[in-house]
Amino acid sequence: MTGRYIQFNLNRENTYIRSLVNLGDEKFTFTIRWDEEYDYFLLDIQNLDAEYIVCGVALVNNLIIRKKELPYVLLYTHLNGELYEPTIDCINEFGFTYDDGNEES
Repeated sequence: MTGRYIQFNLNRENTYIRSLVNLGDEKFTFTIRWDEEYDYFLLDIQNLDAEYIVCGVALVNNLIIRKKELPYVLLYTHLNGELYEPTIDCINEFGFTYDDGNEES
């Protein structure tokens, strides 16, 4: 099986991103934004009808997102397996991973 990952270009200067993401045959809008008051990033996921599947979830290391509306279980994690939490200074070290069930070629 093949593990896939999704990573966004976020940093101290770029603290907001909205991106259309393909998960299998479906598309979803991922929005990630920095919350200055609490010092963490928040995640929203919407379907193409703009219905929220995930709304305002804090991005923490090893966050599991399992929703019936998503074709895969998503794991938000450090891409090298480190255990520390994402901050505005290290957010680019993190991403979403999932197993799409396809065999490697």
